[in-house]
Amino acid sequence: MVKIKQNSKNQDKDQENINSYGSKGIIYICATPIGNLGDVSFRLIDTLKAADFILAEDTRKIRNIFSKYNINKFRSQIISYTDYSTKDKTDFILNKLKEGKNIALVSEAGMPAISDPGYKIINECITNNINISIIPGPNAALCALVLSGLPTDNFLFLGFLPKNKSKIKKKISEIKNLPYTLIFYESPLRTYNLLHLLLDELGNRRCCLAREITKIHEEVLRGKISEIINILNERYGFSYKEKKKDKLDLKGQRLKGEIVIVVEGLISPKQKKFDIMSSKLNKLTVNNIAFANNNSTNVTNNANDGIDTNDANYADYANNINDINDINDSGDTNDTNDNITNTTNTDYNEFNEVDVKNFND
Repeated sequence: MVKIKQNSKNQDKDQENINSYGSKGIIYICATPIGNLGDVSFRLIDTLKAADFILAEDTRKIRNIFSKYNINKFRSQIISYTDYSTKDKTDFILNKLKEGKNIALVSEAGMPAISDPGYKIINECITNNINISIIPGPNAALCALVLSGLPTDNFLFLGFLPKNKSKIKKKISEIKNLPYTLIFYESPLRTYNLLHLLLDELGNRRCCLAREITKIHEEVLRGKISEIINILNERYGFSYKEKKKDKLDLKGQRLKGEIVIVVEGLISPKQKKFDIMSSKLNKLTVNNIAFANNNSTNVTNNANDGIDTNDANYADYANNINDINDINDSGDTNDTNDNITNTTNTDYNEFNEVDVKNFND
């Protein structure tokens, strides 16, 4: 059991909110840990302790937090709220809020309303002018996005895709041409098939598979979609079939954990061309710096030996150009200078005559 000292400033702030809102209660949208129970905030503990009722997607999960942080609630104070909750239950919750009771809304894990039925009660509260506040915290989609290393400036969260294969294909076709990083939730039992569908529909894009985030067995796989499929093949012996029994490996083990798949968005032809040119330009710049440093050293040594610096400059530059031409002629890809591309060599050759003339002048 973990004891947390009450944060009086947070309690005072929340009490100010209650006073300012008048007689109606407040529904607090409370993010809970996605795996590691140590990821709670002081404010979350304060809110859960002070709430008159706890609205939970899975009452068993929230009891784990209560047990760890010494939060005592009567059974009648913990209300189950799922996709199948009736209108009578919704009305009961709204009436309690109108009476001035404060309710903490929690998901099974992470932020309520994200791939979670909590959005329904939030919408009802907005319709009925109920006061809403939020206790921020963990979210699996954002954690996986950041871990992926893929662009984070624009992304599209798709949650769980439909179970029907044709509906999955239709959904993927709707978003395949978008330039946004794509985020999916998926069951371990369907992950392998989804990766194959993504490969078929999107092409072999960069991808990240994150599972068991914040838990002991946290794992992040990065690479092309085909590379991640191969890793799963080698580890679990998957076969690309629809039946669950075909997803067992030779040891009878399965891919486990909460799965988040992050996929690179579509890169436009213009962007691809820009990236290629930027890469070549960077190589050209690096090579220029390397040659300049080499020339500077040689000229200094020649000057110390009494050789005219103009003659030394010209001789060293000519040697560098000859080195590049030798690389082109030899075609040796194992040469230490194999990072000098054909484009780079062409660029040097294009200004050779001009630069030689300048040196002569």
